[in-house]
Amino acid sequence: MKKAPQFPATPPIYGLPVSGGEEPPATYVARPRSEGRSPTA
Repeated sequence: MKKAPQFPATPPIYGLPVSGGEEPPATYVARPRSEGRSPTA
């Protein structure tokens, strides 16, 4: 049961370079660039 983590193996979907895990992908998933219109975001 050795499944490689899908996060680092996942390509830069959010337009971010695969550094290896500088910031958790959940941070970008919760705040997509599409919602960057709101100044409070």
